[in-house]
Amino acid sequence: MTNENKSVAVEEHDISVNIDYKMVTFTLAGKDYGINIMNVASISKADRFTFVPNTAPFVRGVYNLRGEIISIIDLRLFFGLEVKPRKEKESENMVILQLEHGHLIGVIVDEIDRVVGVSSTRIQPSHPLFGDVNIEYIRGVVENENKLYIILDVEKIFSLNPDVVDKQIATIGSLNKKEVLSPVKEESIDLGFFKDTLSTFKKFHVSTVNLNWLKERAKIWKQYRNAEKKDFQLESLASADEFLLPFYSPHTGKFWDKSYVETIKNTLPKVTTGILQVWNPGCGKGYETYSLTCLLKEHYKDTQIKVHAGDSDLLSISSAPALNFSKADIPDIFSKYVIESINGYQFNTEIKDSIRFEYHDVSNTDHFAGYQLILARDIVSFLNEENQMKFFAAVSKKMKSGGVLILGENEELPDSGEWTSHSEGTLKFYIKK
Repeated sequence: MTNENKSVAVEEHDISVNIDYKMVTFTLAGKDYGINIMNVASISKADRFTFVPNTAPFVRGVYNLRGEIISIIDLRLFFGLEVKPRKEKESENMVILQLEHGHLIGVIVDEIDRVVGVSSTRIQPSHPLFGDVNIEYIRGVVENENKLYIILDVEKIFSLNPDVVDKQIATIGSLNKKEVLSPVKEESIDLGFFKDTLSTFKKFHVSTVNLNWLKERAKIWKQYRNAEKKDFQLESLASADEFLLPFYSPHTGKFWDKSYVETIKNTLPKVTTGILQVWNPGCGKGYETYSLTCLLKEHYKDTQIKVHAGDSDLLSISSAPALNFSKADIPDIFSKYVIESINGYQFNTEIKDSIRFEYHDVSNTDHFAGYQLILARDIVSFLNEENQMKFFAAVSKKMKSGGVLILGENEELPDSGEWTSHSEGTLKFYIKK
């Protein structure tokens, strides 16, 4: 399995534009807004919330979202906009945001529109003329199909207003779930055709590994496809690519940035021997492998690092040992391991000697064992269910007790009793018992 299968859909009417930024769009007080789709956990509706005393005026209350109690913020009140008269039992449109450290928070908006894809190069800096919203809260503005979208930076909004998150978390922690109103019954969606079409177009196999993600993604997909007056079903490879776009873990096909390095760092196992054995299947061209190896070199100063990196894409795995890149591509935290080459820059001998790149199909076993860390992001979903189970069985045999398994951020390890589940922000990881 290879990361090279993780292609990105490009709008048919503008094939020359690199659409690398997706946002969920909505209206508020007559203006169009967007939020990075990576910050959107789901879209929902509700007509009632549980009031919580001693909270800010813009906090409408709390809400029981499939068993998890979250705060609900009215964005009109938050931005100081006039609030429309509400009819009794009228459902509110909510965007459920997923913030740093895994915090969920709901925001009420006027109307949810659709998912819009643009090139990040077209996003312009914000300007004080957008007087409804504090300029600090705006990531930028972008025009698309004769609409001007104001892109909100939700991480900054809530980091600049810590009471919105921190105080509400403390309040929610004191509530009994039975005190909180149950959510409105949501419309069920038949997932059968998703299973068939994703398997056909992308060899993406729906199972317990990714079913929870699929259910949430299907709700968002239906919302905006209806708004676009398009068929709900996945009718082409391009639509399957677009559907899967939010599935992939951060920095797919790129070097990890400092923030993601810190996240992975906090999951690393304790090493009691002088050698750390690592397996990185589905390594693609090696961006993930090099990022991981640099991190391990920094974290385990007096430990010998051995990374076994494999992929079934022969072209990618053949080019990985001599990966060239521009200096602008590499984060500063890795710069000490980079040297200049004829065709740009490469990693130095210290890093290269720590990695063994080889052709390998994860559906077949190999002879290595004794791993303390296995990084297998986003590859299990591209195995059929039988091979998924074979892979997990092989991982259990190969992993030492206390070792760490990291899957894709939207993949889950089926409970077998052999692992304990943990999280670091939005990242889930598993420790072998």
